[in-house]
Amino acid sequence: MSGPKISVAEMKRLHLFEEDRRRLLQDLVRLKDVLKRRNKDIAHLQNMLLPFQDLEQVKESSDKLGRIQACITDSLSRIDAALLDGTNIAMNEVFKSVSVLHEADEDTVEAVENQVYECREHWMEDKMKAFKKLQSAEGSNPVREGTSGTGNNNGSVAFDLSSVISTEEVRIEMQRIEALYYDLLERSHSYPEFEKEAEGIEEQLQEIKEDTKSDSFSLFLRLHDLDVKRIRPFRNRIERCETEADLLDERLSAELARYHVLCSAAGEEPKRFLFAESSIAEIRYECARLLSEHDEKAEIREIMRHVRESLEQNGYVYLGMKEEELDFYREIYRVHDDVVLHVIYDSTGKVTMEVAVQDNKERALQPREVEQIVKEQGKFCADYEKIFHTINQSGLAMRDVARYPVSPDFAQIIDTSGFEKEECRINKADSYYEYYANREMKYLHS
Repeated sequence: MSGPKISVAEMKRLHLFEEDRRRLLQDLVRLKDVLKRRNKDIAHLQNMLLPFQDLEQVKESSDKLGRIQACITDSLSRIDAALLDGTNIAMNEVFKSVSVLHEADEDTVEAVENQVYECREHWMEDKMKAFKKLQSAEGSNPVREGTSGTGNNNGSVAFDLSSVISTEEVRIEMQRIEALYYDLLERSHSYPEFEKEAEGIEEQLQEIKEDTKSDSFSLFLRLHDLDVKRIRPFRNRIERCETEADLLDERLSAELARYHVLCSAAGEEPKRFLFAESSIAEIRYECARLLSEHDEKAEIREIMRHVRESLEQNGYVYLGMKEEELDFYREIYRVHDDVVLHVIYDSTGKVTMEVAVQDNKERALQPREVEQIVKEQGKFCADYEKIFHTINQSGLAMRDVARYPVSPDFAQIIDTSGFEKEECRINKADSYYEYYANREMKYLHS
C-alpha cells in the first residue's frame, strides 16, 4: 500500500547525532595522527636496536615493538575504513576498540627506549675501554682505518682504530641520525620556537658529514654526543608540544562540533579560529549568538536537507522547491515521466510524501494519469521502507503518523510552475575531507 506517508521529524536527536558525528571524526583523525607518530618512533628505535640483537632482552624488546607496529598498521586501516564509512556506529566502535588496544603502547615504547639508551651507553663504554687499551701501548699513535699497525718514524707503535669503530658503523649511525633528525624537523614545523634549535642541529650534523680528517672513532663519538645532548632533548620537547596540542585540539573539537551543528542549522558558513586557548571563548560566543538568532525556519531547512539527501541516496532526483506562507515548504522529485514525488514540510516537523502528476497549471486528471499514479504508488511502497530507514540512519528521528494505502482517491495533479531548484537554500553537510583532514584545515593559523 502506498498512499500518502506522514511522519514527524525530531530535531533534538538530529542535533545530538550531528555533534557526535563531528566529535568522532575529529577524535579518529587525532588518534590516527598519534598512531602514525608512534609508528615512526618505533621505526627509529628498531634501528637503534640493530647493534644489540644478540642480547636476549633486546631481542624480546624488538619483538614487542614489531608486534606493536603490526597492530598499529591494522588499526590505521580500521580507522580509514571507519572514516570512509562515516556512520556514528562504525566510528564509535573503532575509536573505542583502537584506543583500548593501544593504551599501553606508550609505556612499552618508553621502557624499550630507556633500555636502548642504557645499552648504547654500556656499548660506548666498551668501545672506550677498547680505545684506551690500544692507547696503552707506550708512544702509540692512532692511524686511520685500513692502515697497518706498524712502527712509524719515531719508533712508536701505531694502531688501527677500525677494530674499535669501523667506517661502516659510522655510515649506519649517520643514516640513522639523519633520518631521525629530518623526521623531527618535519614535526617541528608547527612550532616556530624550535626553528633556531633545528638549524643548529643541522649545522652540527653537516659539519660531521663533511669532516674527512677525523678517524672513524672520533666521528662516531661526535654523532653519539649529538644524539644524546641535542637530538634526544629536541625530540622530547617536540613530543611535549604535540601532547599539549592534542589536548587543546580535543577541547577545541568539542566546542567546534556544537558550533558546526548550529552553523549548519542556520545555513551559515562556519568561521575559522586560531589554534589557541583563547579560541574556546570565541567559539562559545559564536554558539550563543547563533542560538539567540535561531528561528524555526532553520530547523525546517535542516529537516529538508536530511530528507533530500536520503531520497537522493535512494535514486530520487530533486527537481525543485517552493516556499509557501507560514513556514510551509514543498519539494518535488522525479519518479517517472510526468509523475513526481511530492514532499510537504510544515513548521511542526511533519513530513508528508505522496505520488502525483506534475503540470504547469491546475487541471483535472485524465483516467490514464490516475492509472499511472496508482501504479507508481505501488512502487513507492517498496521504496518507502528504505527511505524511512535511510533518514533515521542519518540522525533525523522520523516517527510514523500515518501510511495510507494505494488508491485512486489519492491521485492528484501538482502545479509545479512556482517550484525552483535553489540548492543554496539548503546547507550541505560538512564533509570529513573539508574540516577534519588536518588541523590546518580545521583552524586558521596566523
